[in-house]
Amino acid sequence: MPFLTINGEQIFFIDNNPQGEHAVLLCHGAGGSSDHWRFQLQHLKGNLRILAVDLPGHGRSGGNSLSSIAEYREIIREVAHQLALPSFFLGGHSMGGAITLDYARTYPQELKGILLVATGAKLKVAPPILETYHMGEHFQELINYCYGKQATPELIAYGEKSYAQTPPHVFYADFTACNDFDIKDEVKNIEVPAQIIVGTDDLLTPPRYSHYLHERMPLAEIVLVDKAGHMVMEEEPREVNLALEALIKRVSGVN
Repeated sequence: MPFLTINGEQIFFIDNNPQGEHAVLLCHGAGGSSDHWRFQLQHLKGNLRILAVDLPGHGRSGGNSLSSIAEYREIIREVAHQLALPSFFLGGHSMGGAITLDYARTYPQELKGILLVATGAKLKVAPPILETYHMGEHFQELINYCYGKQATPELIAYGEKSYAQTPPHVFYADFTACNDFDIKDEVKNIEVPAQIIVGTDDLLTPPRYSHYLHERMPLAEIVLVDKAGHMVMEEEPREVNLALEALIKRVSGVN
């Protein structure tokens, strides 16, 4: 399996098409892993090079989870540098979207465009969620907020298994990073082409978060996915794949 060594730790990544013309690096959300991008890795190939990484302490990566978006941003930057990615597309879901926004704010010259999936410029976390994970316990109701009402039982079961395998301290660090993230006053300065996508039934990062980004980011477009929840890239992968392809076509000038 492919790993990179970053800060002395083994960081896992997936590269579905090393010869692809357009490199897209995808970053998962809080408590997640690269597996959450499995439908994009499986179905987006052709001239695309889709990569997904497990952040430190997540999935198959070593090390410890981090407690700030800026620290995670620097991990993603090191991944891109070690893989010698030229100017590339960066995408993220939820916390990964915050990492993507922070990257675009800090290193815009390194990006062709960004994909923002179910995320926002500020990601306040409900105190009961933070408190539960701080006590070393799982917030059992979290899965109920992750999926829309039309999600299949199989998909929900997959999500339950995935989150149960993630230790509470990882969630606590991630949700702390999210809770401290707030660039609402700065997103207007992000002039990187952006595609925003969100489910209309998202309870964790409601559509108003995405509308806020769309209204303020000068080069952003938005897609609303009817009846999808927070895990829109799993619930409606085709819609997310089309949104990413639309971003790449817009940036590359292909009709």
